[in-house]
Amino acid sequence: MQATNEAEILRAFMSKAGGDIFQLAKDLGLRVIRDSSLGSKSGQIEFDGRGFSISVNALENPKRQKFTAAHEIAHYVLHRDLLKREGVLNRHTDTLFDGAEKNEEAPLKKRHEVEANRYAARLLMPAPLVRSLFSSEDDNVDKLADLFGVSKAAMKIRLANLGMRAKGD
Repeated sequence: MQATNEAEILRAFMSKAGGDIFQLAKDLGLRVIRDSSLGSKSGQIEFDGRGFSISVNALENPKRQKFTAAHEIAHYVLHRDLLKREGVLNRHTDTLFDGAEKNEEAPLKKRHEVEANRYAARLLMPAPLVRSLFSSEDDNVDKLADLFGVSKAAMKIRLANLGMRAKGD
């Protein structure tokens, strides 16, 4: 069965590990731009009155680009109304990894960034899959990070947030 609506597209993506996040963005109707002129920004999402586009910093490593794309997709899913009103959401100092104090409070609040990071983590590392594949005996964090196509740091944070591993381990 081919996914026909947004919920089905997201559900299908989250049913397997290591999916192509950029294809997901396209499947959701987002234009994807790998941009080497974003400076210190990891990414942004824009609404031009007709459609949405996400830009990802082409100079960052591929795993970082993947998380950034997931973060921007999260803004699309969670904060679409705000984006339509404002046009551009580009406050993307990633609060998952630090730097929240550098973010201005408009148009997005810190909570919007946290929400987007949490959604991105769920999108890239769905809890049911992570739980079924994690082995505390083998401590297979490296293998899981590779399987899901994320950094080891992102996988450690996800495991800690799921209560499967101590924070900082």
